[in-house]
Amino acid sequence: MTSRRVAFILLLGAFIVAAIALRRSGAEVFEPAALAARLAAVRESGWLVPTYFLAFGVTTLLAPAFAFFVVAGVLWGAWPGVLFGWLAANAWSNLHFVVGRWLGGNRVRQFLEARKLDSIRLELEGGGALATMIVRQLPLPFVAVNLAAGASPMKWTRWALGNGVGLIPGATVYGWSAASIVQGAEGARTEAIVRTLFAAAAVIGLGVVSRVVQRRFSGKGNGR
Repeated sequence: MTSRRVAFILLLGAFIVAAIALRRSGAEVFEPAALAARLAAVRESGWLVPTYFLAFGVTTLLAPAFAFFVVAGVLWGAWPGVLFGWLAANAWSNLHFVVGRWLGGNRVRQFLEARKLDSIRLELEGGGALATMIVRQLPLPFVAVNLAAGASPMKWTRWALGNGVGLIPGATVYGWSAASIVQGAEGARTEAIVRTLFAAAAVIGLGVVSRVVQRRFSGKGNGR
């Protein structure tokens, strides 16, 4: 048995174990409010930033990326939170890209096909940075997109560019929205209400754009 096959089996086993852990512990443990409360407990130790980055990657299979954008906004406020969320997402998505490239196209394709997500790979194989930016706006599993990109023939430089730009809307909207809500509880009422309304409009706008892109994406996938 080759080392890559062993690695694939281990990754698959980790996915199954994570799914079982999620089922037993309850999804509420991985909701943004619960995650923020757990991470805030280590703030005084000075290890909040590295703990956040580590938690982002460790719980990737259990919590969607947007949850950690929200958590960053709660913990650090608007722009520091947006930056930390974006940096963590970039770091882990590039690591997943490397894992996908190391495993190879066949194994990742089987992983995606089993979850009816192979259209991600097809889209990334036929595009570059622009395709990556588009795919990043879709409500797709964070890890699946990263592995699919790594298994595709796409150059890493194009992936890094498209991924970095594609993560900006989500990191900004969710991080800034969460910070606005926190300010509403702690800061000036009028200013907080205005910021929260703008944040809500941004979330709705991002959702509408994602829906439009998803329909076009699905149409292209069906036409292949």
